[in-house]
Amino acid sequence: MSVIFKRKNFKEDCDSIVNIIYDEKYGRVQNYLAKNFELDLNLLYSLDKNAGYNIITQTLSARYENSEIEIADKIDKLACHWNDIEFDIFRMLYDIFGCEKIYKNDIIAEFSINSVCPRYLDKWSFDINYRKSIEEMVLTCIHEIIHFVWFEKWVELFDNISKDEYNAPSATWLLSEIVIDAIIKETELKKYCSEKQPAYKHFYDIQIDDVNVMAYFRNLFNSCDIHKFMSEGYRYVVENKQMLW
Repeated sequence: MSVIFKRKNFKEDCDSIVNIIYDEKYGRVQNYLAKNFELDLNLLYSLDKNAGYNIITQTLSARYENSEIEIADKIDKLACHWNDIEFDIFRMLYDIFGCEKIYKNDIIAEFSINSVCPRYLDKWSFDINYRKSIEEMVLTCIHEIIHFVWFEKWVELFDNISKDEYNAPSATWLLSEIVIDAIIKETELKKYCSEKQPAYKHFYDIQIDDVNVMAYFRNLFNSCDIHKFMSEGYRYVVENKQMLW
């Protein structure tokens, strides 16, 4: 397994943003995107998706064109830096997840104007916001790669759960996002963590039975193996999904 960096083409960039804007399950992410790109959600929701696509495309075209030089430069810098640390990162991940082999798939990291970073498990790819610093991009890569390794391990325990559940807003998806914090902050990976809160920010404010959610998962992670962490974590999320979503 290795990470390959490239620029996302304009149509795919627009498609990903439009799909998020028009998919109600994303909630707060839609407001974040609208603010970043100065999009009028009320206007967009008064139109059908095709009409909205045309407006969003027109809005994003200049930003895409103007980012070409910066993206090319960031790709070169990140690829060079990543080459020096990739082996170390994968060594840590394989140890955390008890992997005995390197997965055959390479992962494609596509530089995008999208201000969020969706991942596509079926394509073994994810997006990186080009405006991030190199340190932030490294953390994004680690965050997203964890998802790929997590679900490869997940199927060993939960092979009866449909892969449709790997996406929002299911409990399976919620768990995969919550555990990012413990997996990074409670292992050697923390040396590559440029942020205090590497998972979704709103998770850090949630208290259940007077216990902070992230503290619960950090303690759980340190008390058991990866399979029990998955099974106990899944039970917790299913029982408390309404408070977590």
